[in-house]
Amino acid sequence: MRILLADNDVVTREEISKMLKSFGYDVTMVDDGIELLEHINPVGVENLEKPELVITEILMPNLDGYSAAKIARTQFESDVPIVAITHIPQNDVVEISEPFVSVIRKPVNEHELLKVILTLTCPNCFSTILALDHKQHQHFDCKRCRKRYLLQQQNGELVVTEKS
Repeated sequence: MRILLADNDVVTREEISKMLKSFGYDVTMVDDGIELLEHINPVGVENLEKPELVITEILMPNLDGYSAAKIARTQFESDVPIVAITHIPQNDVVEISEPFVSVIRKPVNEHELLKVILTLTCPNCFSTILALDHKQHQHFDCKRCRKRYLLQQQNGELVVTEKS
């Protein structure tokens, strides 16, 4: 499974990448939102596979993670789920959470991040990250087995249920 990790903090980026790789994920690291968009929309770049999941810091130089996520959704019409990681206070994050499927506070808790990734992983075939149908926010499709799912908050937890 291909994960794109965007964070300008080298230490954080290396720690998260190491953790994800230990669980078997294929991780590509970038420094900012511009590089993030180059990987989501690799026009004219050979041998660059699109990520199945993006994890991005919100505050980065050149182009922040929030702006990159909005561009990915609107201009590139990308359905790749994007998870935000940030030091921004919880009250301020609520206002900018729209392009993200989840927002995780820094320092990133390994179990919390894995829980979000596994929640976004198809429960039927376990091999793909569910693709967000951004026209119907929080509705996901598995591109491999073609099942549809709904992501909801229940008792403070993310829960995936199959849609009929």
